[in-house]
Amino acid sequence: MVAYSFQRHFVPAILAGTKCQTIRMPRRGRARHARVGDQVQLYTGMRTHACRKIGTARCVARGAVIIRLRPTPAVLVFGGRDADEIKAMIARGDRLPSGKECAVLTGETLDAFAVRDGFCLVEDFARFWMTRCRDLATPDRVAVAELIGWTAFVAAAARPDIDPLGPLEAG
Repeated sequence: MVAYSFQRHFVPAILAGTKCQTIRMPRRGRARHARVGDQVQLYTGMRTHACRKIGTARCVARGAVIIRLRPTPAVLVFGGRDADEIKAMIARGDRLPSGKECAVLTGETLDAFAVRDGFCLVEDFARFWMTRCRDLATPDRVAVAELIGWTAFVAAAARPDIDPLGPLEAG
């Protein structure tokens, strides 16, 4: 079972079911990201005294993503490929998969993607990623990461007696 921790401001969107995916940088060593079919545990505040389980879900999608924010935001989604494979292709100068193997998200499709990732606007998504990958502020620089999507979310039982920050609630 794989666990993911989320910033507290994402919790209402997860509980409401509007955030049903996460983008993560590749893991190193023995740690791995969820595979399709795996159960995932969703938390907030992991590795802190305020750790709370948000719930569990089933991984239904995993693939590599390339995020480009300048000059115009775009996300490329490669189903069935992992980020390390895409990074290696870029490093070798290989052609990236296209057609059915790659979805290019811009405009309205990128708006919908940003909402599924817990943001109201693409601008919020871009701002979030620019704070994490400063290179993305440079035109045509990209970040390669993993996209993990889930369904069948089941919220954890409420434990307001032990939550120092108050109960987790949907927006």
